[in-house]
Amino acid sequence: MLRLLTFGGLALERDDAPAPRLRPQRLAMLAVLATSGNHGISRGRIAAIFWPDSDDPRHSLRQALYALRQEVGAEVIIGDGVLALDSNKLSCDVTEFRTAVTAGDREKAASLATSGFLNGFTLPSCPEFERWADEERAVINTEATKLLLTLAREATASSDFENAVDWWRRLTIIDPLSGRLALGYLKALASSGDRAGALAFARTHERLVRRELEADPDPEIRRLEAELRALPSPVIPRTPPRKSAAVAVVEEAPGEDLQIPPAQRRSIFNSTSIVVAIVAMLAVAAAMTAMRRSGEPASVATSKTPTLAVGMIREEGVPDTLRIGGILTDMLATDLARVAGLSVLANSRLFELMLPGQDTLPGGYSDAARRAGATELLQGRLLSGPKWTLAMEIQRVDLKTGIVKRGYRVAAQDRYALVDSMTSAIARDLALGSPHGSIADATTDNPIAYKLYEEGLRAYNQYDEVAAQRLMYAALEEDSSFAMAAYYAARAMGMDVKNQANRERAIRLAVRAPERERLTITADLRAENMDPSSTAIAESLATKYPLDPRGHELLWKSLWYQGNWAGSVTAIERAIALDSAAEPAGRQGCRLCSDLENLASTISGGIRLQQLSELQSAA
Repeated sequence: MLRLLTFGGLALERDDAPAPRLRPQRLAMLAVLATSGNHGISRGRIAAIFWPDSDDPRHSLRQALYALRQEVGAEVIIGDGVLALDSNKLSCDVTEFRTAVTAGDREKAASLATSGFLNGFTLPSCPEFERWADEERAVINTEATKLLLTLAREATASSDFENAVDWWRRLTIIDPLSGRLALGYLKALASSGDRAGALAFARTHERLVRRELEADPDPEIRRLEAELRALPSPVIPRTPPRKSAAVAVVEEAPGEDLQIPPAQRRSIFNSTSIVVAIVAMLAVAAAMTAMRRSGEPASVATSKTPTLAVGMIREEGVPDTLRIGGILTDMLATDLARVAGLSVLANSRLFELMLPGQDTLPGGYSDAARRAGATELLQGRLLSGPKWTLAMEIQRVDLKTGIVKRGYRVAAQDRYALVDSMTSAIARDLALGSPHGSIADATTDNPIAYKLYEEGLRAYNQYDEVAAQRLMYAALEEDSSFAMAAYYAARAMGMDVKNQANRERAIRLAVRAPERERLTITADLRAENMDPSSTAIAESLATKYPLDPRGHELLWKSLWYQGNWAGSVTAIERAIALDSAAEPAGRQGCRLCSDLENLASTISGGIRLQQLSELQSAA
C-alpha cells in the first residue's frame, strides 16, 4: 500500500516495493487532497491553486491527473466534481493525525506529528500553492504544538521524565526558535539527569537564535545553563596517559560561569595551551612521516582482496543523447561497495582529495585513489556497438606498478543494467558474491538527478556551499527520494534553523541508500540531533570502512555530543592519521586542520574540567 508523508517534508512511500517517483507538483497535489480528508476538494479549487494563470486550468488538471495515474500505477484519486484520495490505496499521516485528534487519541496523533507540516518542501513556480501551504502549515503546526505541549506538561507533572524529554524535544523541532519550548526541553533534560545533553542543546539553541534572529536567547535559558555548569562534575578514575597525547580526559567540559582565582585560571590555561601545542606538533610529525612513505596510509592491511577505487570512465562513440559524463564512476563505485567482503573507496572520498580541475583527468583519480589507500584502480570506457545499446570496458590497474591485472567487457540495454553486469563480473573474478537487487534500487534511476548530484558534490568539496545546496535541491526536484542529494543539501545548509527539515528528510530517505551511505547519513545527522543511537551507527561505519577518515570523524562527533571525551579523542586521532597520509598540499580546504582543531578543543575542554574538578574537591 502507498503512504503519503507530510510531516517533516513531503514524500511517497510503499510498504513492499520502491515507491513511484513523482514530480514535485504531483506530490503537492496529493498533499492538498490529503488535507481535505473525506470531504474532498472541488476541481475548480485545485485548478486555481496550481494553474491560476492557465487559459484552460481544467484541461491542465485533467492532464496532471492522467500523468499522476500513470506514474503511480494506480487510481488513488476518486470522485468527479469533487476529488479525494482513495484511503484504501493511499494512506496519509496528516489525515490520520486529524482523525486521531478528533477521536481524542492524543498519543497516536502525537506519534504522527514528528515534525512541522511540509517542512522544507516548496514549489517556487506555484505561488498559490505556497500561500495555501503557509496557511495549512500554520493551522496544523498549531494543532500539533498544543497537543504535544499538553502531553509534555502532563509527563513533567507526573515526573515521567523520559516521555517528557521526548515530547519537549519534538516541540523544539516544530518551532526551534521558541524560547519557551527550548526552556521546557532544557528543564526536562536537566530533570532526567542528562546534564551533557542539556548543555549541548543550550549551546545549539543559542547559536540558532543569534544567527536567525540576531538576538540573545531567553535570559531564563542562560540562567539555567549557568546553574547546570556550576554543578559538581563527576570524578572519573584516572587512566594511564596515551603516548600520543599525555593528558587525562574526562566526561564533561565546563562553561565559563564558574569562579576561579585568576592565578589558578592562568595555570589551567597555560597547561592547556602547552598540551594542545604538543598534540599539534605530534600530529604534524605523524603527517610528515606518513607523507615520506609510499603514499599509502600506514594502517592499510595486507589482504588478498584488493582495495578498489573507480577512476575515469571515458565515452567513445556514444551518441550525445546517451552521454552521461562521470556519472558511471559514482554508480560503479556505489554498486561495488554493496559486494560483501570487497573494500571500495567512495567516489566522494576521491573528490575530497582532488585538487580543483583534476576530476576531469585520469591522473587526478589515480593520484587521489593512491593517497586514500586504494591498491587497485578501475578505469575504462563506455562505447556503443552494433548489437547492443551500450557497452563498457574496464581495466583493473595495480596502483603501485601500473600493471593492468585484468580486463572486463559487458554489454546491456541501459546504464543501470550495464553497471550491474560489470559489478557481477568483477565480483565473480574476485570469488565474491554479487549484491542483491540493482543499483537503480539502491540510489536513483534518474540520470539527470545523478548528474546534478555529481556537480553538487564537486561544489561541496570546493567549499561552495551555496552552489552545492542549489544543485542538490535541483537533483531532488528530479528525484525526491535521492537520499545522498538530500544529505548533502542538509550538509551544505549547516546549522541554519530551516535545515531541520532537510536533516529529517535525509534520515528518512537513508533506508533506500546502500550501507555505507545509509550509515554516513544516519550517524552524522542523528549526532546533530543529539541522538545517542548515533554512536553505535558511527562505530559500525568506522569499523566497516576503516580507510575513510570521515567515518572516524563522525564517531568523534557522536562521542563528543554524548560527553565521552576519551573515546572522542581516540576517534579523531584515527582521522588525523588517515588525513595526514592522504591530503594533498594546495587544497582550498584542509580536512587535517579541522581534525586538529577538533582534537585541540576536545583535549582543552577535558583538561579544564579535570583541573576544575580537582579545585572543587579541594575546596
